[in-house]
Amino acid sequence: MENPDVCMRNISSFQLETTIICPFKECKVTLHSKSSPTVVDVVKMKNTGYVAGYIFRCPHCDEEIIHCKQCDYVACMSKYTKYKLINQHYPSRHCQDDDVMVDTSDEEGNNENERDTNFNIDNESPDLSEIDSADFCDDDSVSSNCSVQFIPPLCYHEDMGLDDEVEDGMVTDEGDDASDLEIYQCLTWSTYDTIRTFYQIFEDRATSTYFYHQYQTANDGGSVPGGIRGLVYLCLHRDYSLNRCEDSISKLFFSLLLLMHGKTNNEIELILDVINGIYVEVVRLLKPGSIMPPLPLSTDEANAQILTQRFSMLRNLPIEKLEKVGVHHAFASIERTIDIMMGLGVRPSFIQDEFGVRDSRGINGSLAASNLLQELRTIAANSSQNPDKVAIGWITLWSDSFLASWIKQKMNSAWVLTMTVAHPSEGRSDLHTFVIAIGPSKAVHHDVVTKALRDVSKLCQPKLRYCGATNKFILTSFDLIAYLSDRPERNHLTFTSLLGNFGKRFGWAAFCCEKSLPSCTQCFQKRINSMLGVVDNSTYICDVCADWDYNNSEALAWKNGSSVEIVFKSHAKGAEVYPTTNSTQIIPVGRELPEQSHIRPQRQTFEWLIAGIKVAFSMVAMGRWYKFHSDSFLSTFGINKEARNGCYNAAKSANNELKELSEAEKNVQLRAMLETKRLVAMGAVPAVWVLCSLSKFLDVPM
Repeated sequence: MENPDVCMRNISSFQLETTIICPFKECKVTLHSKSSPTVVDVVKMKNTGYVAGYIFRCPHCDEEIIHCKQCDYVACMSKYTKYKLINQHYPSRHCQDDDVMVDTSDEEGNNENERDTNFNIDNESPDLSEIDSADFCDDDSVSSNCSVQFIPPLCYHEDMGLDDEVEDGMVTDEGDDASDLEIYQCLTWSTYDTIRTFYQIFEDRATSTYFYHQYQTANDGGSVPGGIRGLVYLCLHRDYSLNRCEDSISKLFFSLLLLMHGKTNNEIELILDVINGIYVEVVRLLKPGSIMPPLPLSTDEANAQILTQRFSMLRNLPIEKLEKVGVHHAFASIERTIDIMMGLGVRPSFIQDEFGVRDSRGINGSLAASNLLQELRTIAANSSQNPDKVAIGWITLWSDSFLASWIKQKMNSAWVLTMTVAHPSEGRSDLHTFVIAIGPSKAVHHDVVTKALRDVSKLCQPKLRYCGATNKFILTSFDLIAYLSDRPERNHLTFTSLLGNFGKRFGWAAFCCEKSLPSCTQCFQKRINSMLGVVDNSTYICDVCADWDYNNSEALAWKNGSSVEIVFKSHAKGAEVYPTTNSTQIIPVGRELPEQSHIRPQRQTFEWLIAGIKVAFSMVAMGRWYKFHSDSFLSTFGINKEARNGCYNAAKSANNELKELSEAEKNVQLRAMLETKRLVAMGAVPAVWVLCSLSKFLDVPM
């Protein structure tokens, strides 16, 4: 075997009397020359540098520790960190000894694989497994008491990406030796507790490490965020440690990420052509003793350090978790989006902050915000949390369709769902608004909206989040204050009628007669006089018009204009289409059976609509109503055709199940089916009706 180029520091020159802090339990350990620790020397191979140190066991906790004598670097000798010592010291190489450097240039001077730079890299590492450690122990007194180990250092470009597996242009992680938290076991207890807190919040290694660096460098005055500096260190060393690069190097590599992201290979190659010139500019700004790391000079190296591979900067930036909903929609986790927003220093305008201070500016001073605050404080108290220590905020959702292209004739429109998280009272902020779902406009969006509302409902429970603006961990709680959309979108999402006999006004189920609803001449004059301050003490009751008043359902105009005969006069069966059979279920207010007077105007709520569904479901399931009975009854609630058909189909399936049962068994089985959760699972009740309040779908001009 051909021996590699090897150089060693004189082992006898180590001063073995020193005091260090054990990284396991922060024990204070004093080492003397009599302790005879196992000496470790790292070989020098092909410009990769080397580090000298020794291994010993802590006398207090009996853990194996490695200690560098040149910089007092201390680490745990675990499965994960056995090759870590050399990585922790590059690029500075402050442990290398110029006196013992070995000339590793090619003897013939014509190596075509070497670059015309100071960072020559071979494609093959020498095999150190057959080297006899005794051959390198020059000091007899030391060689008899030590076992010299040779730890091959990991260079930057050599074998880069061998642990990454490419599938369809993306890189998957393969071959992790340790789980996310296990690789941090070598840290001090205080550091480990901090990184574990971040891991409990973000639940993955890359994001937790990113915000740990943000947390540690919040007040260091650096021009580059700590998270970016940690990313750059990661891409250069390919090691999930908690070290960071300096500002000048980090700024350069992050600029490369922004420049290369989304570019084609040809465009990336053009960018790489100018990198040689960057060396000259950046090196001037490096700190004394620092060495410029090798920049990517090929697309493979660009992918390894900047773009697609496992240790690249782009792969380890904190991003939202995307998932596919149904066939056509992409959805971003709402909770993850808020976690990252706050971690990056964008603080919501809380109704109540983490110190219990109430903010009454802007939306925070509205009645809806006050009601939301009381609800979330109650939830916090029921969760054994102090309501005054929970920061409480609001969320709004907005969705609509739009044209994606003015040229295309087909598939040219898209649908988006956005979320705004408690923007400042001074005005809207782009930093507080996010697109959380997108899909084609012609697709059905109910599953996406249902998932969004479920995710929002989970935010009501207090959760610990990292606030980058204050560099603190705070308990937060959020809830939906309003869902904004135009009229067609709003009716589609709430399964209510758009126009028709009972859907002319959103939020109300009323038969609006164009003759009796508007104010007559006398009532109109009465309104004018009221606006001018003219006092009218008359007790006049108009029997001609409803005077635009939906609340007075017993007015003569409503009685005369919304009787069953008038409402269903255009139907082929006339008034007979409306059911007269009484139900064993509780009849909702305003829809009594049989109807003796008129179908009254009624403000809609999801609870009221569910009660109507239960009546129709039970009557169809028992075989007492036909489809036209169910349709006509539910149409007076302002329920759209899609929900009416869903109720009838589910009830018809239930009817087939109940046919073979006795009367007593039917009643028992029917009561079980009429549970709201069961009706949602059967498709008789839309899921959105149990996840939200109809009052939060604001009737706004859009």
